[in-house]
Amino acid sequence: MKYWKTYCITCALAATFASCGGAERVDETPETGIVTTVREVSDGEFKIEDEQMVEDKSASAIIAKYADNTTDTIPLSEAKRMMQDTTAAQASQDTTHNRHHHYRRRTSLLSIAAYGYMGYMLGRNRSSFQPRSSAYMNQSTYQRVNNTTGTRFRNATSRSTTSRPKGKSGYGGSRSTRSYGG
Repeated sequence: MKYWKTYCITCALAATFASCGGAERVDETPETGIVTTVREVSDGEFKIEDEQMVEDKSASAIIAKYADNTTDTIPLSEAKRMMQDTTAAQASQDTTHNRHHHYRRRTSLLSIAAYGYMGYMLGRNRSSFQPRSSAYMNQSTYQRVNNTTGTRFRNATSRSTTSRPKGKSGYGGSRSTRSYGG
């Protein structure tokens, strides 16, 4: 019997909160893409050199400029896969210095790119994240990118708001004509 009372109270509270109207969810999806250029400033350490808008989201990429004068282009789809990849265990078990070094460099460049506007393309939430100035080559690079690409990116993001209709059901949804009490 004691469980029945707890069950009834739980169901009543769940029904009350589920039927309250006016709850909104905002989903912000970039309509355009970003190309982020990162430069290796020391062994395995990267900084964002530039970020540019591209018209097609699928053209988003990270361009890595390594200290040994090589360049690597990582498409957005590959960057997302790498961010979710669990090859850390493989890299730590790998005794080949070159493979481990390559994995560490890639992880570092992805991490720094995610702290810029590319982070939004990689799944960061816009409402709780702002690009970090420390991820950029210097403060003037951060300001330039924020004032150009950042402004265009914020304006190019579509917003879709989903709200439940406010009805007469639910707690406080209608006026009672009777009162009870003493």
